[in-house]
Amino acid sequence: ESKAATSSRLLEQLLRNLEKRDPHQFFAWPVNDNFAPGYSTIIRRPMDFSTIKQKIDDNEYKSLNCFIV
Repeated sequence: ESKAATSSRLLEQLLRNLEKRDPHQFFAWPVNDNFAPGYSTIIRRPMDFSTIKQKIDDNEYKSLNCFIV
């Protein structure tokens, strides 16, 4: 198994663990100002689980540190 595949599996496991801590799925999908007016003025770097999953699938996280930051 390649290093990239191993890293992806680790990141996917970390993501699943985070998702388990969000039973109401508050962080499951992106939020925008139409749904929550003023959101973009408060949250400067929004992130949600669906975006994280896509980034894992696209190999955008080059290291565990990139995932954490």
